[in-house]
Amino acid sequence: MQHKLDAVILAAGMGSRISQLTKEIPKGFIQINEEKLIERSLRLLINNNIKTIYIVTGYKKEHYEQLAKRFTNVITINNYKYSETGSFGSFLKIAKHVHNSFFLLESDLLYEENIIKELISDKRKNIIATSDHTNSGDEIYVNDDNSILINMSKNKNFIGKNSSEFIGISKISYKLLKYLVSNYSNEGLKEYEELLVMASKENDIYVKKLKDIAWCEIDTLNHLKRAKEIIYPRLNK
Repeated sequence: MQHKLDAVILAAGMGSRISQLTKEIPKGFIQINEEKLIERSLRLLINNNIKTIYIVTGYKKEHYEQLAKRFTNVITINNYKYSETGSFGSFLKIAKHVHNSFFLLESDLLYEENIIKELISDKRKNIIATSDHTNSGDEIYVNDDNSILINMSKNKNFIGKNSSEFIGISKISYKLLKYLVSNYSNEGLKEYEELLVMASKENDIYVKKLKDIAWCEIDTLNHLKRAKEIIYPRLNK
C-alpha cells in the first residue's frame, strides 16, 4: 500500500517580478481560464487522495486564509518573516505541523496531473520531479548521477547532456524533513533547493525525469503568456 502523503504548498513570496498582477493578490491567485493556480493545485492533490494540505503563507496571507475556510483538510501556516527568509524560512515553518511524508510544491505552478500520479506510484521515498529543458527563462538545472541528485543551480554552466530542469514538485519523507530541520535550521539559507542539495550528500534524493510533461512556473509576464498560449492548451487536450 502507498504510504500516507500530505502536501505542503509554499506560497509566501511577493511575486515582485510580476507585480502588475500581484498588487492586490498573491501569485497563487493568478487565474488561468477561470481557475486560480492555487485552486487547481488543491483540486489535483485532493483528487489524488492527499489527506492534509498545508499552505505556507506570507504576502497577502488573508487570501489563503479565506480559501482554507472552504476546505476541511487545508491548513495555513504564516511565515511572517517571509521577506527576509525566502523559501527556506517557509520550509522550516512546517516542521511542527507535518508528521508524514509529503509533496512539496510551489503556489505559482501550472502543471500536468500526471506529475503527481508519477510521484505517488514511485515507491522511492525522496524524489524531485524534473523535465526536459523548457528554455522558458529562470530555469533551475538539475544534475544527477544514476538518478541520484548531485546539484541544482540556475547557472547555465550546469547544463549538460544528462541535466534536466527542476519542476518545483518533490516528494519528501518525514525522516528527511527531520534531518533537514535538525541540520540546517541555523544555516541562514534562502532557498529550499540549496537545502536539498546539501542534504543529498548524506541522503539518497532521487531525480525522476519526466518526458514530454506540460508544466510551467509563473514568475513573469512572459511566463504567464507561455502558460496561457502553450501550457494550458496542452493540459486541456
